[in-house]
Amino acid sequence: MLHYIVHTGSVPWQEQLRWIAGILLVIAAVFLFFWWRRRAGRPARGDFAALAQAPEIQAALAAQQTTAGQDAAAAWQQTQTTLQTVRRGTERGLALVFCLLAAMACFFTGLMAAMSLTDGWSGLGWGTLMLWGLCVLCGWFARVQWREFRGQA
Repeated sequence: MLHYIVHTGSVPWQEQLRWIAGILLVIAAVFLFFWWRRRAGRPARGDFAALAQAPEIQAALAAQQTTAGQDAAAAWQQTQTTLQTVRRGTERGLALVFCLLAAMACFFTGLMAAMSLTDGWSGLGWGTLMLWGLCVLCGWFARVQWREFRGQA
């Protein structure tokens, strides 16, 4: 979290304001879409044709009695659920990318360490041991990111 705060000092305030406004506009657009869809989807008062076509008349009558505030509250709840789903999906996608990168790093450092041993035990030195340590570290990080991707963290 600290690196975000440190990084904000290097970005002009106008650009930060643009990003904030863009994010708020997206959230408002999602909310307005859900609210409009909820309001447009319910039958109007006195629309008996819509009541006759509804699978459950009791639910259609209850939908006619909802107010704009109740629809807005439900739309806001649906917006929060949607944003949480997007956030979790983004986190899982990043975890998968980091897992793949760490697995590739583990493979290549292990391969380099194994290739340094081809000329016998004379190739075993601090550099080779550091490569093996880096291979183990990358493997551990790949495992952690895989568990994060699968939701087991």
